[in-house]
Amino acid sequence: MVRVSSSKRVTDVRRRIAAAALLAVALAGGAPAPGLHWTPRDAHALVEVIDRAAAQGLDPAAYAPEAVERAAIADDPARLDAVATAAALELAGDYAAGRVPAGQRVGWHIVGPARSEPALRAAIAGGLEAGRLDAAFEALLPTHPDYRALRAALAQTPPDDVARRRQLRANLERWRWMPRELGPRHVLVNVPAFALKLVRDGQVLEERPVIVGKRSTPTPQFATQIGGVILNPWWDVPKSIVAESVGSLLRRHPARAAAQGYVVQRNADGTTRVRQKPGPQNALGQMKLFMPNPFSVYLHDTPARGRFDAAERAFSHGCIRVKGAVDFAALLLEEEPAWNRAQIDQVLASGETTKVTLSRSLPVYVAYFTVATRDGALAYFGDPYRRDAGVLSRLDRHAAVAMAGRAPDNCPA
Repeated sequence: MVRVSSSKRVTDVRRRIAAAALLAVALAGGAPAPGLHWTPRDAHALVEVIDRAAAQGLDPAAYAPEAVERAAIADDPARLDAVATAAALELAGDYAAGRVPAGQRVGWHIVGPARSEPALRAAIAGGLEAGRLDAAFEALLPTHPDYRALRAALAQTPPDDVARRRQLRANLERWRWMPRELGPRHVLVNVPAFALKLVRDGQVLEERPVIVGKRSTPTPQFATQIGGVILNPWWDVPKSIVAESVGSLLRRHPARAAAQGYVVQRNADGTTRVRQKPGPQNALGQMKLFMPNPFSVYLHDTPARGRFDAAERAFSHGCIRVKGAVDFAALLLEEEPAWNRAQIDQVLASGETTKVTLSRSLPVYVAYFTVATRDGALAYFGDPYRRDAGVLSRLDRHAAVAMAGRAPDNCPA
């Protein structure tokens, strides 16, 4: 039997809507690919798999398990194939790539697994052929230790602790958006934790505090490659900051602006740009990581190091300030035989801008998890950009809405 929630009447309505949507999609041209057929026993196994979706933070009602059960006893093979395939594809897609469509993930630009229907059909077909539908679906889920820890915490959280369960569900969903392989050596920045991790072969080598963007200028979620370290960097002041403060300083107090290292330079096309020279007042401090991205967001040092003492460190215009940034740069350069800490300090003392290219680029992920592991244990953080509620509202939409074109909301990017 399929378990039902305490709010049975609401759940039954949602199941009827979901069942109708699945059946309509299946019968209006969504026929299964050749070879993907279901016996009543297979259908009952699918219902069990759907029922266990609650352990992943998903609502089983969204996948119309009762519609699948009814089709299994209707003695109509074509209908069973259509209904079971539609339900299985919906659940498999949500396991593999997340239930919230990419266009509705506010501020999230990390490219995760593709929701490929041929690949999903192949995975389901393999599970049917092996008689292990449960294993086929399990293989679609993230294997990251944080996902397993979140799932275990959800299983241990009492049903009446609604707030805690909602927080866990939102973060399980975010992990389904992530690439399945982050790389044997990578950096993971978690905005709500105000921290970064350097990971090698599954082991956290370093956890370090960071400062991230204010709510009005949030740090975006994206992935790129760290290609090198820039010592004594120049700062190309973004136009938004020129308009907000630096432009006024240049106009009203040019001597003070010059003392702080600001200069106006003419570009080849005749336009101008504002830059800040390397030095003790440079906003990037003594180090900036070379990590190309369309948001002009970087990991860097800062002269305002006292702000790391705050518990909640959302102060920047979007870039990520790293505590002990030079020490962190030295750690990244350990694999470079031509560089050691003494050489780094010598370059810093010279004041000359120097770019050190890494022999192997390093993946970096700037993510947003309000529950994540810290110091080896699961920790709960705040929600500085108020993102959890939006994830949950989209996560809980029933299949009738989710399958009807997945219309995007008018949400800020």
